[in-house]
Amino acid sequence: LELMLLHFDRQNLNLILALDLNTALPALQRLEGTDAYASILQQPLALGGPPAKSNVPRYNPLNPRVQEEIITAVRELVTRYGHHPALAGVTIQMDGQSQLVFAGDRWGYDSQTLAQFEKAAQLKLPPREELETVFSGASRLAFLDWRAAELTKFYARLGAVVHAGNSQRKL
Repeated sequence: LELMLLHFDRQNLNLILALDLNTALPALQRLEGTDAYASILQQPLALGGPPAKSNVPRYNPLNPRVQEEIITAVRELVTRYGHHPALAGVTIQMDGQSQLVFAGDRWGYDSQTLAQFEKAAQLKLPPREELETVFSGASRLAFLDWRAAELTKFYARLGAVVHAGNSQRKL
């Protein structure tokens, strides 16, 4: 990558780094087998529901620990290569396997995320066993809107990391 950026610098070209965050993150994998590990994974709305279709763990992108690991990875790239004028930005693949999105609209119902939603919406959710009934109408839409807003805030934080040192860089 360093050689490519040097070449692009000499040719006065721009390079946008593409990241595909669809693998296990080493710092998070070290938690496997602990109580903390389950708290960073995406949880389905229905207990005993089908697993996410993936060969790698699906981290909850709203979990603060997951967000910090992703930000650390992006910051490392920008810090290491940001001195190159050719570095015009970073793009992150956001397909169905990305660690930056949920496996679907029925995912992301872990206790920590639900507690954050309760606090933001100023309401009290019923026990886990009754959530599917509660999230069948307007409450579900309110949760999905809140979840989308929280993801947007996270993406803005990633953008700030990419812009650090050069406000012209794009995410």
